[in-house]
Amino acid sequence: MVRTNRKFPENWENVKPIGEIIEGTRFLVFKTPIDTEPGLKLNREKLFTTANLLRELTFRQQQLGLVINLSFTSKYYDPRVFECICSYKHIHCNPAGYTRREDIVKRFINTVESFLNKNKENDLLIGVHCSDGINRSGYLICRYLIDRLHMGSDAALDAFEKARGHTIERGSCVQALYRAVAERRNRDVGSPYDAPDGEDDRSKRKRKAPPAEAIRADEVMQQLAALEQQFSGESPALAQQTPPTWGTPDQLEGSSSIGPRAVPKRDAEGEYYEEEEEEYEEEVIDESGEVSISKRRRLRRAKLNKKFNVMRSGNFAAIQEVLKEQ
Repeated sequence: MVRTNRKFPENWENVKPIGEIIEGTRFLVFKTPIDTEPGLKLNREKLFTTANLLRELTFRQQQLGLVINLSFTSKYYDPRVFECICSYKHIHCNPAGYTRREDIVKRFINTVESFLNKNKENDLLIGVHCSDGINRSGYLICRYLIDRLHMGSDAALDAFEKARGHTIERGSCVQALYRAVAERRNRDVGSPYDAPDGEDDRSKRKRKAPPAEAIRADEVMQQLAALEQQFSGESPALAQQTPPTWGTPDQLEGSSSIGPRAVPKRDAEGEYYEEEEEEYEEEVIDESGEVSISKRRRLRRAKLNKKFNVMRSGNFAAIQEVLKEQ
């Protein structure tokens, strides 16, 4: 008898079902709807099916024009539920290594732009989901904001996280977004600014320069990645050591509502990854008792700068300690 895998995606139960529309776009992000099937038991309060999704959208007076499925499977619901009311696109996005897949980014952006070009006269929404609607959905939407709307990495992350209600804490996603901004800036510098005929050189130079802080962050991320690769290559034993669990039980108790942290794995190229979602930093609470995304971002950047300075020092013992503390 063939055994059927009957379990929910990792962290699925702990995240908000649906976010808000991302400001200035038509993106609406939600977690994978799971239609009822034998063997999947869940409290009624946490149930989220395609019917729940469509009912909530009707209540909000919102209408989907396109659904993009970024999960690596289609076993949790029947795509025909969406195909009968809107367009449906399944872009298979493996949880491991997707930040290195520019072909997936291009497919996502082309799908979005094709829909927008055909729907200029309406306000139909683009629904996007992966397993829990955070990392893969967040990365690809932020790439669209960066590559097509020319937003900075921090601005793109803030826009997504504010609308989704959850923070992208997967380090590889954040680093890849910083790299994307740097690569876009290099392309812009290497090619002339496309301006209407008759526009003088002075007006062509009015493009706003990126903030120095954003440039510094991009440089730190790139140099840090290079140093990590260098020292991992010099010390095979260090590169192959088993990474520690992210935090103690006491620390995990106060972590993000996305779900518990897990021990990261390495892929064939040595990059850390997890099967679904990974690495969550401790929340930063402001005076009103709410999580401050900007404070969390500053802490994350400060930790990266500290790590970069240690790596640049060349002190092998100190570098080992820093890598063990990750």
